[in-house]
Amino acid sequence: MSKHVPAGWQVKPLEKIASTRTGKMNPLVDDKIKYIGLEHIDNGAITINGYMWSDATASLNSLFKKDDILFGKLRPYLRKCIQIGFDGCCSGELLVLKANCESANQNYLKCVLQSDPIYTFCDELSAGTKMPRVSWGDLKEFEVVLPPLTEQRKIAAILSSADRSIAATEKLIAKLADLKKALMQQLLTKGIGHPEFKPSPLGPIPKSWEVVELRKIANIIDGDRGKEYPKENDFIKRGACLFLSAKNITSTGFSLAEQVFISQEKDNKLRSGKLVRNDIIITTRGSVGNVALYSSDIVYDSIRINSGMAVVRVYKADAVLHEYLYQLMRSEVVQNQVELLNFGSAQPQLTIGIINELDISIPPISEQRKVADILNGVDRKLSAAKVKLAKAKDLKQGLMNDLLTGKVRVSV
Repeated sequence: MSKHVPAGWQVKPLEKIASTRTGKMNPLVDDKIKYIGLEHIDNGAITINGYMWSDATASLNSLFKKDDILFGKLRPYLRKCIQIGFDGCCSGELLVLKANCESANQNYLKCVLQSDPIYTFCDELSAGTKMPRVSWGDLKEFEVVLPPLTEQRKIAAILSSADRSIAATEKLIAKLADLKKALMQQLLTKGIGHPEFKPSPLGPIPKSWEVVELRKIANIIDGDRGKEYPKENDFIKRGACLFLSAKNITSTGFSLAEQVFISQEKDNKLRSGKLVRNDIIITTRGSVGNVALYSSDIVYDSIRINSGMAVVRVYKADAVLHEYLYQLMRSEVVQNQVELLNFGSAQPQLTIGIINELDISIPPISEQRKVADILNGVDRKLSAAKVKLAKAKDLKQGLMNDLLTGKVRVSV
């Protein structure tokens, strides 16, 4: 497929400017070295999330050198492609790529392999496949838009600057997440400034605290499961009522990137599962125990849960604040109970009975408010950092679309 490019630029198949490393190592006989698997590269990430050692693997592994590019072959739409910063080996599900001619810059090649067009190319190759996978034989045909070498270096430098901004924000998010975890462990088990503790079903707690079953302070409400429960053809892109799916309740709360709705007519026919402000939602099937709060920050006024969720609705407001209970239900104090109750189950599921019996630690209201305010403050910082990260990624994507096509030229 021909492409229109600026004067002085070329279009070449990937095989003309890059090649794969073919070296292998046998972990059963060779000295151990750092190993990267698909699990060490998050979707769309620009750095690895960790590594292991090759002696923990059993199959032949592909060798790579520092600055090589690792490109995920399995489910390429997950966008697992990074430039590596050390020598080592990797899973056979990763291609090891390097620029192999004087007219191609390795850093520019990385930018090309992380851009939209190559993933569109991969999607077209694997359309209709249940387990999509690309090979070098497929990928080598991809047409690369190649500016002069000096311009490649400048484009790569600009995009690397964007990567540094993204990496710094990701590091901030990781630090805030660690801070939140430490604060939850401290505040939700030891409280604020308590000198005396007493035994409880949850372990030692401050003397002024109580432990009660969740049923004593909140109603647990199931979703509608009757004949009017929405079927596939009832879901619409826009409508009167947002209908939550498993994708909408994550380990970090609400995620509304993907949404489906039902009509007002269908909403009126359902008997239960309608949210009111300050309800806490907990997932009961699949990824059980994910929790979200229907706070005033959520813009939708009409929301229903699906059959894989339940609503926790506080009815003793003089005993527990919904903001405190929300934080507590996300903590290890409650999540460990959920995990224990589902241990050994082939299909983990939380029943209304199990949720009712969860042990809840109750400080005085004044202390609940302080604890919730501290944890909510960290949540707000986390949310702001995530918004900043999304903007940085959008900026990089826009730069890639402009610079890698020659739509916007750089001065050299």
